Amino acid sequence: MNKLKTVLLLVLVSATGLFAQDSIPNMKQIREQLVAQQKFYGYTDSLFRAMKPGFLESSVYQLADSLDKSDPTSYFMKIPYLIKDQRLNEAGFIFYLGLLRFRYYNSVDPDYEAGSGGALLASFKYEMGEVINPYLKINVANCIAILNESLDWYVKNDYRFFSKNKNLEKYDFQATGMRKLITDMEKNKEKYQKQWADEREVEEKSTASELNKIDQELKKKVVPAH
Repeated sequence: MNKLKTVLLLVLVSATGLFAQDSIPNMKQIREQLVAQQKFYGYTDSLFRAMKPGFLESSVYQLADSLDKSDPTSYFMKIPYLIKDQRLNEAGFIFYLGLLRFRYYNSVDPDYEAGSGGALLASFKYEMGEVINPYLKINVANCIAILNESLDWYVKNDYRFFSKNKNLEKYDFQATGMRKLITDMEKNKEKYQKQWADEREVEEKSTASELNKIDQELKKKVVPAH
């Protein structure tokens, strides 16, 4: 499996859980997901080393400008393409801008339903976050820079699809929440970096353990030829 497919696989992994473990094809599919997770950190590490922390290509601002004319799902539809192009800082920028836009829209949408708008946002946050957040957690300074860029764009550029003027209080509320998070990260960089490193170590060990179990089960299910 190539590196690009490894990343895209993680984007597409369902939140509903693992497949049934009583069939070899399904177990092999689980194994493929686990191998993808193993490879993911090495891939993102190499991407991060190749760029300056906080760097964003200027074209991502043009993308953000165009997305500000569209419904909030549009931000998340662009993220897999950014990942495919190995532009994970840009993907992080659009991801967090999209979260801000979507949360604002849900808070003012007269037709909002938790089972629709709320569930859709939660799904995007989980699925896209499976790729973007582990990458951003490699380096706290880079993470802070990307969050700041998303917040700065949100504050300085109105959401033309559903203007902040419709409810400035709720629009500003989203910015306040993001600003508090960034401030806390800036004050506690070492705490965050250690926490993220510990989380990564636990996840890598868990993935390796699960992969070993799958391999052992697959060996048991292979019937020797007579």
